[in-house]
Amino acid sequence: MDHETIIRSKYATPKLDKLAKIVSELGDKYMVGIIIYISYHMMDHNKAFIVIIAAIVCQSFSCLLKGLYHEARPFFLADFSPS
Repeated sequence: MDHETIIRSKYATPKLDKLAKIVSELGDKYMVGIIIYISYHMMDHNKAFIVIIAAIVCQSFSCLLKGLYHEARPFFLADFSPS
């Protein structure tokens, strides 16, 4: 039995799915945009540039790993239907 099936059958609840979705969205584009905006307006340009480059590198690395592993998020597993 694969780990997605175990997680969905034993641990998944609607509240945990919603929490996972919120955490995932906050760690993705919205929070990165907020961090870039705040750093640009509250730091000097050299430090803000470093923060922006770090955010871009981290997002790129995250997208690369997601593409390599094709790992579904827990809240998306309920959307899959067997063929």
